[in-house]
Amino acid sequence: MGGNGAGGNRGGGAAGIGKSALLDHACATADGFQVVEASGSQFETQIPFAALHQVCTPMLGRLPDIPAGYAAALRVAFGQVAPPQHLPQTGISSRRQLRGLVT
Repeated sequence: MGGNGAGGNRGGGAAGIGKSALLDHACATADGFQVVEASGSQFETQIPFAALHQVCTPMLGRLPDIPAGYAAALRVAFGQVAPPQHLPQTGISSRRQLRGLVT
């Protein structure tokens, strides 16, 4: 967890070791936090920004609240505008948007 309350975790492991139960418990006890989730499957690996769409679509109304450059990159990820030359900005923008929700 970051000092500003923003943070995240990533986990993995074999089937049946309790990953889902751990996440369910964390979500159920996350008082005072906004929990956002995404799930995926193997076929989605070919879909650009698939998880980003799941996580950020409900928050698109907050685009005016983030710096213009970040908002523009997210508009690219959501297919609203043509891609810029520097596509890595999209990941940075996504993190910035999510961080802004919890600060």
